[in-house]
Amino acid sequence: MLSPIAVTQWADIQSQSVAITSVESLFQNYSHMAEEKTSEISEVSFIATNRIVKIIDWWGWTDIVAVRKLKGRFQTYNLMVSQYPHSPMLCCTLDTLFPTYMEQNFVTGFHGERKYPFIVKPLRQVVTLLTDSRIIYPDMLRVKHQHVEEDRVLYPVCHLRYVKDEEAVYQILTKSGGFSANSFYLWGRESIPEDYCAVCPVNETQNCARCRK
Repeated sequence: MLSPIAVTQWADIQSQSVAITSVESLFQNYSHMAEEKTSEISEVSFIATNRIVKIIDWWGWTDIVAVRKLKGRFQTYNLMVSQYPHSPMLCCTLDTLFPTYMEQNFVTGFHGERKYPFIVKPLRQVVTLLTDSRIIYPDMLRVKHQHVEEDRVLYPVCHLRYVKDEEAVYQILTKSGGFSANSFYLWGRESIPEDYCAVCPVNETQNCARCRK
């Protein structure tokens, strides 16, 4: 789950507006549509209200299915993948789901592009150089960065620091199953389906014949 200060880009088709805001501001913008699921969970469902709001995915835009506000007590951490200046940083909980990659593995797409197999894991299970410097192939996260080439987008976590306890965190669910926040690519579903294909990007078939052989 994301800290209230996590930033993402989204677009409201009805009002023809595009904004870059915190996830807290995104939720508050539609709080009049929120439904109390439980005493701890409020949800804005764009499917139920037929409102089309899109969010940046890795490959472009995808529809937001719902935005949830979870109330309680949550420890949040700053996550960073490299030490060079202006490295992207994301504030989230250890339960936040990420597609994780191993950079040496990839398949070649129809247009010659590299498609990296990935496995979705909560941040607390991501194997990084932080846990053991002897790890040869740590889990990688996909991150866009203005100072690097487009084909260099996979990084191991090198910095994870507790920030503070939050009284509320946010969850974003999307049609494609992915979205970007603070330049990090995250999983946009509640869980990992049993028929999940780890090679195909989440905006393609989940039952690719090539991958399921």
